Amino acid sequence: MRFLVLEDDTRMARGLQADLEPLGHAVSIAPTVEVAQGAQQAEIFGVAILSCRLLQDATYSLVDYI
Repeated sequence: MRFLVLEDDTRMARGLQADLEPLGHAVSIAPTVEVAQGAQQAEIFGVAILSCRLLQDATYSLVDYI
């Protein structure tokens, strides 16, 4: 499964990546909504994990966009 992780906390994002990749999942980390939108245009993701700290109008737009 391919995961998109929208998380501005590098430590948290890398922790999720470290937990998921050994299970055979591909993980793309996006520190901003704009980076996540670009990643979503370039690849198909099965799961998106969104940071609660980034829940702003732009993030809701990202959810609509996905």
